[in-house]
Amino acid sequence: KHQNGPFQGKYVEIQFSRGGEPVGGKISQFLLEKSRVVLQNSGERNFHIFYQLCRGTRPEMKAAFNLAGPECFSYLNQSGSFDADGIDDVKEFGETLHAMEVMGMDESVQEDIISVLSGILHLGNVQFRSAAGDDQVDVVDVRQLESPAAFLQIDCETLRLKLTSRLMESKWGGKSENINVPLNQEQACYTRDALAKGLEVNVGILDIYGFEVFRQNGFEQFCINYVNEKLQQIFIELTLKAEQEEYRQEGIQWSEIQYFNNKEICEMIESKNPPGIFCVLDDVCATVHAVTEGIDSKFCQKLAGTFSSYRYFSYATDQFTISHYAGSVQYSPSGFCEKNRDALNNDLLLLMQSSSNAFIRALFPEKVQDRSRPTTAGTKIRSQANRLVKTLMSCTPHYIRCIKPNETKKPGDFDMERVKHQVMYLGLKENINVRRAGFAYRRPFDKFLKRYAILTKETWPQWRGDPKEGINHLMAHVAMDRAQWQLGKTKLFIKSPESKAFRSHNSDRAVSNLRSRARDLYHGKKERRWCSLYRQYVGDYIGLDEHPGPTACLRREKLLRKKDKVLFAETVVKYDRRFRPVNRDLLLAADRLSIIGRELVIKRSVAVSDILSLHLSPYQDGFLVVKCRDGDDSLLEVACKTELLLLLLERNPDLKIDFSTSVEFSLPKRGLLGRTTRRVNFVCDRARVRQPDSVHDRRVATDDSARVVLKSSGIGGRGGLTVTVGSGLSNTTDASGPRPSRLVAAGNAPSVSSRRSSIRASRQPASCPRPGAGRETTTAAPASGSSRSRNAGKVLQPPQPAASCRNRRPPSDSSDNSRIRIRIRIPPPILTDSVIYQAVQKPGPPRPPVPRQKPPPPPPTAVPRCVALWAYDAQDTNELSFNVDDVIEIVKKDSAWWHCRLNGREGLLPSNYVREL
Repeated sequence: KHQNGPFQGKYVEIQFSRGGEPVGGKISQFLLEKSRVVLQNSGERNFHIFYQLCRGTRPEMKAAFNLAGPECFSYLNQSGSFDADGIDDVKEFGETLHAMEVMGMDESVQEDIISVLSGILHLGNVQFRSAAGDDQVDVVDVRQLESPAAFLQIDCETLRLKLTSRLMESKWGGKSENINVPLNQEQACYTRDALAKGLEVNVGILDIYGFEVFRQNGFEQFCINYVNEKLQQIFIELTLKAEQEEYRQEGIQWSEIQYFNNKEICEMIESKNPPGIFCVLDDVCATVHAVTEGIDSKFCQKLAGTFSSYRYFSYATDQFTISHYAGSVQYSPSGFCEKNRDALNNDLLLLMQSSSNAFIRALFPEKVQDRSRPTTAGTKIRSQANRLVKTLMSCTPHYIRCIKPNETKKPGDFDMERVKHQVMYLGLKENINVRRAGFAYRRPFDKFLKRYAILTKETWPQWRGDPKEGINHLMAHVAMDRAQWQLGKTKLFIKSPESKAFRSHNSDRAVSNLRSRARDLYHGKKERRWCSLYRQYVGDYIGLDEHPGPTACLRREKLLRKKDKVLFAETVVKYDRRFRPVNRDLLLAADRLSIIGRELVIKRSVAVSDILSLHLSPYQDGFLVVKCRDGDDSLLEVACKTELLLLLLERNPDLKIDFSTSVEFSLPKRGLLGRTTRRVNFVCDRARVRQPDSVHDRRVATDDSARVVLKSSGIGGRGGLTVTVGSGLSNTTDASGPRPSRLVAAGNAPSVSSRRSSIRASRQPASCPRPGAGRETTTAAPASGSSRSRNAGKVLQPPQPAASCRNRRPPSDSSDNSRIRIRIRIPPPILTDSVIYQAVQKPGPPRPPVPRQKPPPPPPTAVPRCVALWAYDAQDTNELSFNVDDVIEIVKKDSAWWHCRLNGREGLLPSNYVREL
């Protein structure tokens, strides 16, 4: 038995603000086992607070409240158990007093509470006796009434009168008369115990209990198991039954699951017509209210006659059995009627309301009703349970099932058979079967479309057709198996959406989490680049699906298995010992960081666990120094360094990240020379940043500030490398929030997966349209006049090209939407007065035909040209550099990269950076 169980249920209501913060709450108690105050089973204790009072109070408090050991009080010594394992009553009483202080109770309220509890203990010591041959009773020792009367602050003689008699109103004709009816000894004991239980119910002890089965089960276990039957019925109604009923209403095809419905058991216990067990118990208590001997046997016999035909009820000698959802339980009727007589008659209510203590009067606010029958414990439990069920049925429940692993209350002791039994009777197996056979996710059509419209450009920002057609389009786009989802009449049902359907959405959510982690990584340590602040993370930037050469190289060297996934791939710039730049492919896969050469040879491969530290500058450059355990360090320039750092930290949380303006790194041995070191110094040129005053100037200033200048010194770079970079955004810039609207292209905002698709598609000549192709004719608006006021504060960024020409793919065409565009409209013809006059004149004689003139000779064929929309720095020897507004001759158009000529130089350039004239 759980010694700390408070033998009651509680219902907690938490009130939240609009922002989701808890601002208040309400705790309602249900089904407190008040009978434990006056009677305990063998081996059980009363409520802990009584033992704390007897053992934990100071000597002066014990003298003030006339307290002694628990063996001196009748309400505590019946079971013979005074101690409980692991419970220190003295220590816990101090914690109780501290809790009262924390709750803001002043000393007067604490004293009133202790006074009521002491009055309950002394009230249990009041004994009654009856004179020979007379049923009228009196108190054995009047001094026994002095302590409870003093602590409850009521009159001692009035207390004696109310415990030994009751007031009955007699009416005859139009007159009424009050008569004091004396009580017998049994009735006097019931009255005394009812008063004690009425006082205890106002002491809040909050917890919850579960299904109980003991060797001897009485009235308390019957009430507890009844409440659990009601809660199980709610579970069935709101999960198993409601879910299958929803499938039928929506016309969903599925396999129906059979389950046990305990509705018949609940009706057998609580029904009024035909009468249930509670009604039979109340009837027996009301019929033989003055008799105790044999009343429980009469109750059991009446149950047998009433429920003999019920399949969940059986009767044996002096006991009855109910087949609960958790199993069959045998109940002993002994004490049922006594514990059900939980009646505070009007005399006791008036007595407690006459107390001189306002705190005690507030415990009994009930209005006295002259002709009403006092309610029994069973009636109260039934009404409270139904009120609780009504409250729960109006909510959306989320269940937490508690399973008891053993009876020893020790860790590591797992009773498999007991756990299996609990899993079965709690209905967990049926619930899992229903979920497995059914559809775990369901949403109304409009809410689903609104939530996931961003996945396709056809549904974004709003689907205007039939909702079912829109959902079919979304499902086809994410390639979900048709067996995994069904369309009902008003809702969409999906078996497991998190596995396939919304991978794109989950990726976007993961990108948001990564961006938040990047903010924590860089905050206050490194300046940011505006163009990369809201960049989405792709992972594979060199298109390994179409060019698997680097991964094949890793597999050939047995550094990558077939099931391993490449987490990060990008073309970077690696600097050698002389600080000469050379392009390399950087791959992170299978917990190894590898550098692949142009000739598909592994230049360097190191386990992530062997990387000691990463060193960066506090400025906006992309330089990264990787220091390894073997002393073979690397100096890299990585465009997407933030994404790489986060992936490395996931695999090596102990990895050290350092931000410094000067970094020294080691180089491997070369020939007869020993290990050498090099130093990189970072300098920020604040003068290279100015406040732009136009959209054109914003583009130039942003591009100029991000450009780095390298300068090495000494022979063979031994004097070090100085990297000069312009000033970037503040190192406290927050990029964890939503992307600003000025950076999002009009229309659909592409997700990570759509960017991957555009990267792969851009590598194919047929799927890389030129900017503006297939759209309305547009031209760039000038940056002066009204356009300047309309676009004030906008920072326009060029699309990001790939790092190398061999594996290069230009950015998606949607990035051009960030340019300022105006629509060219042809004005209507202007009609002059002479034209109008000629149009209304009467026709005259026909004029001679005008001889045709020869058409002019065709102009010489012009060289196709284009204008640069963005500045671009060549990343390789076969590329062409240019500035904004440069006019460039087009030699040949080849997929996404054009062969062009500028100032006598020829090379490749990304077509998304220019507009053809």
